[in-house]
Amino acid sequence: MNQTINTILKHSSVRSYTNQAVSDEIVETLIRCAQASSSSHFIQAYSIVQIKDQTIRSKIAQLLDNPKHILEAPLYFVFVADLSRHKRISDYHNSDMASLESEALLIATVDASIAAQNMFVAAESLGLGGVYTGVLRNVPNDISELLNLPEYSFALFGLCFGYPSKVNEVKPRLPIKEILHIDSYDSTNSLLNLQEYNEVMKEYYSKRSSNSKNEIWTEQIANYFSKTLRPHMNSFLKSIGFKL
Repeated sequence: MNQTINTILKHSSVRSYTNQAVSDEIVETLIRCAQASSSSHFIQAYSIVQIKDQTIRSKIAQLLDNPKHILEAPLYFVFVADLSRHKRISDYHNSDMASLESEALLIATVDASIAAQNMFVAAESLGLGGVYTGVLRNVPNDISELLNLPEYSFALFGLCFGYPSKVNEVKPRLPIKEILHIDSYDSTNSLLNLQEYNEVMKEYYSKRSSNSKNEIWTEQIANYFSKTLRPHMNSFLKSIGFKL
């Protein structure tokens, strides 16, 4: 084990922060670490909007039912899956931008996600804690308008960061035998693995210092997928130029 691995394995979401400011030097380091991430064909299909203006923070929070961590985090970044830059490049070279179908959407989404996770690991290595806020996609049109996002781009999620005032327990992950397959996918023992995991999570939730639950993990997942997730996203993505 080394310090990088220890940092990754100790990850938990942090929603409560001290008043300690985060230096500009650290902010620049976080951005540089995000930029150091891998990128499909090196197209770097993402942008990052740092929200410093508390008025804009408040408007975002109001749109999202006022989550405290967005209002109170010393740092808040919005990661944008962004192909608008590539449209400008195409126009500059008098080239038609034909590739705006599902693969382009996946590339931009993956690029932004990898960059964000690079930033997250860097932040935790520097003693910061944070949390993803995918809830931005509940109101994509409003967020796009508020942040003046161009066509062919959309807010994928936000990242809150700050020095933790409270650190949550690390959640047990699925057993390796459930997510690792050798040579081909094998679901023969999947239900047994999941039942074992239910027991692990049941014990975890019973001992957690806050927000304890009685519901088993597989029941949570079944309930989550029993309804259509953000059905408005399909029409929204079409409205900003993607051909789905």
